[in-house]
Amino acid sequence: MGSLLEELARREAMARQRLEEIREQITALESRLEAEQGRLSRLVITRETVEEVLGQSEIVSSFLSHTAAYLSEELRRDSWVAVPGPGR
Repeated sequence: MGSLLEELARREAMARQRLEEIREQITALESRLEAEQGRLSRLVITRETVEEVLGQSEIVSSFLSHTAAYLSEELRRDSWVAVPGPGR
């Protein structure tokens, strides 16, 4: 009977050791998970900021393009008007 109880105690100790190893792995994984969540968050914020900047840039570009086209047309229409030089 003694060897049976010793075997059960040995198996119990092994099970406790496996549980401790698994807990350590979980702790390491939780740390990795937290780091990756932080990285993802920073990437999302960066992408959103770039999209915002590019969106504003496209608006400004569009405005400047339309303004240049308008001014070009105005200058073309008014090109026949003589502009006096300095001192005249």
